[in-house]
Amino acid sequence: MRRARDPHHPLHPALPRPALGRRTTPAVAVLATIALTLAACSSGHARSASSGAAPSTGSSTAGSSGSGSSPSSGSVPASGAGGPAGGPVPAGFDAVSYTAVSTTEFWLLGAAPCSNPVCTSIVRTTDGGAHFVGIPAPPAPLAYGAPAGTSGAVTELRFADPLDGYAFDPGAGTGHEAFWVTHDGGAHWHAVPLGGEVLAFTASGGEAYAVLATCTHSGCADARIARSPARTDAWTSTALPQASGAVQASLSARGRQVWIDAEPGGAAGGVLLHSTDGGATFTVRSSPCVAGLGGTVQATSEQVLWFVCPTGMMARAYRSTDGATTTTALQTGQIVNSSRLAAADDTTAVLASGSDPTLRRTTDGGATFAPVLTPPDSGSWLYLGFTSPTVGVGLSVAAGGARVPATTLWRSTDGGATWRRVPI
Repeated sequence: MRRARDPHHPLHPALPRPALGRRTTPAVAVLATIALTLAACSSGHARSASSGAAPSTGSSTAGSSGSGSSPSSGSVPASGAGGPAGGPVPAGFDAVSYTAVSTTEFWLLGAAPCSNPVCTSIVRTTDGGAHFVGIPAPPAPLAYGAPAGTSGAVTELRFADPLDGYAFDPGAGTGHEAFWVTHDGGAHWHAVPLGGEVLAFTASGGEAYAVLATCTHSGCADARIARSPARTDAWTSTALPQASGAVQASLSARGRQVWIDAEPGGAAGGVLLHSTDGGATFTVRSSPCVAGLGGTVQATSEQVLWFVCPTGMMARAYRSTDGATTTTALQTGQIVNSSRLAAADDTTAVLASGSDPTLRRTTDGGATFAPVLTPPDSGSWLYLGFTSPTVGVGLSVAAGGARVPATTLWRSTDGGATWRRVPI
C-alpha cells in the first residue's frame, strides 16, 4: 500500500500533505492552463548553451518526490534566460510546488481563480523573486481538491535547466497519471507515456531520472528506474536490484551519482541503491527506513546522506557520513511522519515537524536543533529545500487548510538562519 498523503509529507519524496482535501473532497477542480491567457508569451527561445548543466531542485509538495527538491550540489550559478517571455502573474495565485535551476531562476506551480477550468498556473522568476511572470502550464488539473480518481492531474513541477521541465503527480496510485514535458521553457507542453506511474523524480547533470511502478488503487509494485537526457524524450528503463517490488521510493541525484531509497512492502527493511554511472548500475545497501512505510533520502555530497523515516505514528531522522554504511539518529526530539528535513550542506539542515509551523535548524549534523522561524498564521509547511548551501526556499500554508492551499513563499540567503517573505 502506498503511504498516506495527509497531512504533510517531507521535503521532496512523498509523505503526506497538509489537510488540503487532496483527492478526498468531492469538489470539481477549478484549475486550467494559464497558456490560454498569456497573449504575451512567445512560442519559445533558442536553447541556452548551458542547458542541462544546472542541477534542479523541486518541491516536495506532496511528495516530493520527490518529489521534489534535490539537495544542492554546491553553489549554483545563475543560468541564462530561456522559455517564453511571460505575461502577468494570475490574480490570486497560490503555489504548491517549487523548482529551481539556480539561486536566482525558479518556477512555482499552483492555481489561480479562473472562469474556465482548469486553472493550473506556473510563474517564473530569473532574479531571485524580485519579479515574477506567468508562463503556460500543462492543460491538466491540479490534484489538490480534485475528486478521487481524477486522471492526468499534477502536483509537482521540476525543471532540469531553463528549457526542459516536467509536471506530474508522484505516487497518486490511480494507475493512469500523466507525465507532462516541455523542451521550450514552458511555451508548449506535451504528455509522454513512461509505461508506469512516477513514484519519484529528479534531474541532475543534464539527465532526468524517474522511479516508475505499476500501480492500481490498491498499491504499486514492479519498481524500475527510467532515465533520459533532459533535452529529449528518449526514456529507457531497467528493473531495480532487490527493489522491483517497491511500493515507496525516494530519489536524490548529484551529477552522475544517484541514490534511491526504496521500501518494498512486506520486506524486512528498506533498500538503499547507489549508482555512480547515472543509474546504469547500482550497488545495494540497507536503508534506515522501515519497509513499506516510505522515507526520504537527500545527498549533500558523495558520502553524506540525510534521511527521514516514518515509523508508524512518529518518524526518525538520520544522517550518514560514509554513504549509508552506518547511520546516526538526529537529535530532533519527537517528530511526526509528515516531517520535512531540508539539507543545505553536509552539516546544516532545516526541519519542520508536521503541523508545527516553527522551523528548526542544525549546523552540527543534527546533534542540536534551534528554532529559526515561526511564520504568522501558518499551519504547516508544504515545501522546504535548498538550491545552494546558502539559498533556501519554503512554502508555508495558512492555518485552516483549503482545497487549494493559501501559501506564502519564504527565502533564505544565509543557510536557513534567517528567512524573508517573498511576494509573488
